[in-house]
Amino acid sequence: MAVFANTPERMPDAPASPCINFCQLDPSSQICQGCWRTLNEIVAWPRLSAQQQHTVVAACQTRAVERANGT
Repeated sequence: MAVFANTPERMPDAPASPCINFCQLDPSSQICQGCWRTLNEIVAWPRLSAQQQHTVVAACQTRAVERANGT
């Protein structure tokens, strides 16, 4: 597994990054339209615990559903 400088190896129970390499921040919400993370979540991702990463992934899924439903 490749490890970037100053980035800890992904913990075995950590989810994969939700990044899909389609980075486009919505100017009003500051949420990426590709992965549905906030800018703060994107920046913090490598330093989050596995539990925190799972929480972010769940929030991303909720945002995607809300967007699909127009809410």
